[in-house]
Amino acid sequence: MAPGARTPILVGMGESTYRLRAVRTASRELKCAPARVQWDPERDLQLRPLAHRSLQLGLAGEAAERYADEWTVGITDVTPLAHAVHAHVKDGDLEAARRLLPDERPYPAGDRLLAPLRG
Repeated sequence: MAPGARTPILVGMGESTYRLRAVRTASRELKCAPARVQWDPERDLQLRPLAHRSLQLGLAGEAAERYADEWTVGITDVTPLAHAVHAHVKDGDLEAARRLLPDERPYPAGDRLLAPLRG
């Protein structure tokens, strides 16, 4: 094989065992976590990826129960709005579709909150 070509590398038993233990530990911690945070890609009205991402927060256990029972103050069915936006997109009138969308503002968060999310 030519120099620089990709070649398989056998990982020593110690390192392999360490990695497996780290993955198992992370998996256990994830299962027990009350919340999960991940960055999701944003998309435009034509579903093309945008240059920025948004935070997605998943709740479990007590956090999910409290969100449903204590923190939710109202639920609004936006299905008719989604159908109207989709109709404008299908017709190629993206400006009309944009006018129907709510204003989105970045959530103000300081470096102390963002640092752990930047990984």
